[in-house]
Amino acid sequence: MPRKRGRESEQNSDVESYSDTDKPYDSDSGSEFDGVSTTEEVLENISSVGAEFRQIIQKHKEKGPCKANHAEKTQISIETGKAYFEEFCAILRANSDKALKKCKVEFIKGFLEWRVKFSRIKKESTIQTYWKIHSMVYADHASRKMDDGILFDIRNVSAGFPLDTSEKEKTSIYIDELQIYIYNHWVRDTHVLPHERFRVQLPFFLLLSLAMAARPESLQGVLYENVGLSLVRSEGGPKLVMTVRLQKIKRSGGVSRPVEHSFTEGADLPICVVLLLLTIAFADNAFEADISTSEQIYSLVIPPRKNRLRINWKQKWKDRPMVRDIERAPDGSVRISDTKPLDLQKYRKQFKHLGRLCGDEKLPEPYDLRRAGGKAVTEAFTAEECNQIMSQRSRSTYQRYYMPVHLNQHVQAVVFGMVEQKDMVRIVGQRDRDAKAPKCFGDLSKAQKAAIINDTTLLGFQNERDNCKEQIYALGFDKILDATGKTEWYNKYIKANARLNAKKAILKERALNITIAEYHKNVDTIEINNQLKGIMPNDDDILNPPSLKYELEDRAMAARLLYQSIEGVEAKDIFCQRNDLIKCLTRLCGARESPRWYRSTGNANAIEIIEKKPRLELEGLDNGLATRELPEKTLCCGYCWYSKENIGSKNRYHVYPRIDNLEKHVERLHFKRLRVGELLGCPYPDCLAAFGSSKPYMNHAERTHRLREVALVIRGFSHKH
Repeated sequence: MPRKRGRESEQNSDVESYSDTDKPYDSDSGSEFDGVSTTEEVLENISSVGAEFRQIIQKHKEKGPCKANHAEKTQISIETGKAYFEEFCAILRANSDKALKKCKVEFIKGFLEWRVKFSRIKKESTIQTYWKIHSMVYADHASRKMDDGILFDIRNVSAGFPLDTSEKEKTSIYIDELQIYIYNHWVRDTHVLPHERFRVQLPFFLLLSLAMAARPESLQGVLYENVGLSLVRSEGGPKLVMTVRLQKIKRSGGVSRPVEHSFTEGADLPICVVLLLLTIAFADNAFEADISTSEQIYSLVIPPRKNRLRINWKQKWKDRPMVRDIERAPDGSVRISDTKPLDLQKYRKQFKHLGRLCGDEKLPEPYDLRRAGGKAVTEAFTAEECNQIMSQRSRSTYQRYYMPVHLNQHVQAVVFGMVEQKDMVRIVGQRDRDAKAPKCFGDLSKAQKAAIINDTTLLGFQNERDNCKEQIYALGFDKILDATGKTEWYNKYIKANARLNAKKAILKERALNITIAEYHKNVDTIEINNQLKGIMPNDDDILNPPSLKYELEDRAMAARLLYQSIEGVEAKDIFCQRNDLIKCLTRLCGARESPRWYRSTGNANAIEIIEKKPRLELEGLDNGLATRELPEKTLCCGYCWYSKENIGSKNRYHVYPRIDNLEKHVERLHFKRLRVGELLGCPYPDCLAAFGSSKPYMNHAERTHRLREVALVIRGFSHKH
């Protein structure tokens, strides 16, 4: 009689024996372990490992084919493409899942044509990208690729659409051009930034982008732990060396390889990356050691047993980004966030603003720096090093997507045997620049401004907004803000106002671009004709501009230290200049200029403040913390006056003409972002009162702190409000 099987053999009686002659696995034939008897020798060798892997195999069978491990941005694109397809199917009253699995060629062509017709697509390359995204949507949903016949049929479908087939011209910005932008950023830019730390962060970001030939997204995620600072021996004494490790690298071939670069101190202060790093680190107080000045760092001695001395960061700062964005505090003030990285759109907008300030015909783009850096490393390093620096698989990627249109090579000199003049060739390849070119909406003519104001679409949006405003007032609300969350007309007002502002911005931008293009198109011909008539150019106002004034003292000091001539200056004095600049920029990282609306003088004929003496005295004070008490009978904001931030004096000591202007400011800037149940303390010293909205605070300030209106003269008539 056969021997009885044990418990293990009974549990595994459905295990099928494996041999080299077994037929291939068929997913439709049932389980791989269904009802096959085994010999006693095989059963004795079955262990817990076998039971574990039977479960793993069954799990993989239920899970199905493995899908591609897409990056986060690709996953977002797939979800967006799927949403568009579902919207198209809803219009046709078709089942999106069935339509996606059937993958009919005519259905896909109709979907792509619908995308072209009901969107703002202008380039053929855009619809080709949407087609690639739809193919990924199908692969993700059906767990298989499209058939070759479908791919062949739809590959050239975009050629039948009336779209622009031209490619965007690729340009580069090399270090000589970047220095022009940085100079205008530090010296001539009067644009008020949200926070003065942005003035330090922007050159740091631009210089790293060029030196590392990096994508902006890679630099956005640089944390303190990705940046190293070391003191290294050198002939003239220890020098600082900075290392930056890029972790957030775009995947190539499914693999993301980190890249690490090293930076040394430079003699040219405006483009010294190490100097800007020290400034940001001192502003954050990020050093683990008790380091408070740059002089302490340079006084350190490297022990003989070590090849370098590493300067570490505090543990709490290691997982925080170095280049960060702003956020609103509960009291409405602007501050630098501890965890929020810089928004790339803000970086791109400020970079374009510098292009306008310099008078560029074509505005700069962040990728212009990557192209220039890639061109430099391609000429200097091996193919393997270039691929690692650029995070690419081969040089063909740079040639296809990054190669500038203009060749910075004197081909004529090589072919004809002439002396090469690469500098002249590179200047011709730069973007056209004229310092007198239009820069803002104010430079447009009166006719152009009138055309924008009288635009029919804009007037329609304005009438819609005014109608919503009238409906809110008709319901008994004194102010628009009082209707928040209480009537549907408020939401309609917000949407109408947003559409109005968006349309106005589009019209202004379009008119300014046309004006700039016309200026650069005609200015050279006009200049030549003037010189032929004997009228020589007079650019004294450009070459020798009038003395510039800054609201913040540290801003003026930084501009002076950055571009102070060092010819004939001793090394000791240059060292002191570098240290003074680091201290100055560190203080600047904690300051804020007054917003532009505080600088407006308003209509001098309509309103004039009689009690000017307090305001005139206060304008001459330092822009640090308030050093005196708020005068009585003066309409100043207590939250701004006693703010602990280093804000501009025109913001801190601004006098409001009327009580309702002050109340509107307090509501919008200091109380608007308070959550339900949250209170904001009284700003006046030694006052413990707290408020949840602006009205109780205004009543309290008027009764307790003797807030009164100043006398006004309106159009020649004096009275009290």
